[in-house]
Amino acid sequence: MKYLTQFSEKLCLFRQQNNLSIEEVARLCNVNDDIVESWERPDNKTFPSLENLLDLCFKANARLEHLIDCDAGALDQQLELPGLRFIEEGDISQSVDVLLQEVEKVIPDKDEVELLKRFRRSDAESRKLIIQLMG
Repeated sequence: MKYLTQFSEKLCLFRQQNNLSIEEVARLCNVNDDIVESWERPDNKTFPSLENLLDLCFKANARLEHLIDCDAGALDQQLELPGLRFIEEGDISQSVDVLLQEVEKVIPDKDEVELLKRFRRSDAESRKLIIQLMG
């Protein structure tokens, strides 16, 4: 729960800033009031599910980054996937083509799949020998 270490404080603050009761948050997240209370306890050992977090964000206009712990610098960055870059002319076909090429590079071919199958079927001693041979 690396991203939820301060969730209890952040949820309390969000509720106060938006004049929401525990009961209202519970209704938004489709949980019982005592569940929301447990999320807000300082000795918090219970956390909302992803579905609960998304319900709260969508139904209460909450920004996810205000409820979870995340690096402030990371919020300004776009997730980068090979081939997917902003293209001014609006045609994404080039980006999709580059992305497909990158994906094809990491998908094993028929021979690699067969090697993996054989490696997995081999005993421990054979695996050690194969690893030594390749190392």
